[in-house]
Amino acid sequence: MGDFNYPLSRWPLQLDSDGLSGQAKEFCHCLEDNFLVQHVTTPTRNENILDLVITDEPDMVTDIIDLGVLATSDHHALQWKLLVSTVSCDRTRQVFDYARADICQIKTELASQDWKNLFCNRSVEDCWGLFKEVLHQLETKYVPMKKS
Repeated sequence: MGDFNYPLSRWPLQLDSDGLSGQAKEFCHCLEDNFLVQHVTTPTRNENILDLVITDEPDMVTDIIDLGVLATSDHHALQWKLLVSTVSCDRTRQVFDYARADICQIKTELASQDWKNLFCNRSVEDCWGLFKEVLHQLETKYVPMKKS
C-alpha cells in the first residue's frame, strides 16, 4: 500500500480510454500481468486515487474507510481490514548445534586431507562435490545435534 502518484480518477480502469500516461499504463499492466488486485475505489487526493492498496487476493481487504484529510498531508487517510490466515504449529526438528562443535578436530582433519591428490584430474564441479562431502562427513561426526 502507499502513495503511487498516478492520477487515476477511477478504479477499475479502462486503460484505453482513461487518458493515462505511458508510465501509469505500464504500472496497471504490471498489476494485471501479476494477478494483483487494487482495492481503493474512491479519490484520496482531490479527484484522484493516488493511494493504493494492492494484494494478490481479491478478498484479502475489506471495509476500506476514508478517514478524511490528515492535518499533516493533503491526502485522505485510509483504514481497512486485512484478512489473513495463520497456521500455528509446534514442530521440533533436529539441527546442528555449531556452538558445541569440535572445531579443533574439524580443522585437524581438514588439514590432514591430501587435497591435491583428491582433486587431481577432476572438474571444478567434481572437486566442489568432494569438498562438500568431506565437510558434511565432518559436520556429522563433530557437530552435535539439538532440538529446535
